[in-house]
Amino acid sequence: MKMLYDKQVDALYIQFRQITDGSAVTKDLSDSVSINYDNEGKIAGIEILDASKFMDYLSESKQFEQNYKSNEIVYA
Repeated sequence: MKMLYDKQVDALYIQFRQITDGSAVTKDLSDSVSINYDNEGKIAGIEILDASKFMDYLSESKQFEQNYKSNEIVYA
C-alpha cells in the first residue's frame, strides 16, 4: 500500500495495487471520495478530495509521517 498526498490540491490517494494509466474503472461514492477498480474488478485505490477535512493531521506533515512509514508516503 502506498499513500500519495498532493498538498496543493489537498488530495489523498491510497494505492493498493498499481494499474496501467487509463485502465481503471472509477466509481464515485460522493463528491469527495472515488474508488478505482482494476480490470479484474478489485479495488486498486481510493481518492479523497479535500482530504484534510477528513484527516486533520494531513496539514501537519510531521504528524502524518509519524503515523505512516516514510516509504509508504509520496508527496506531490
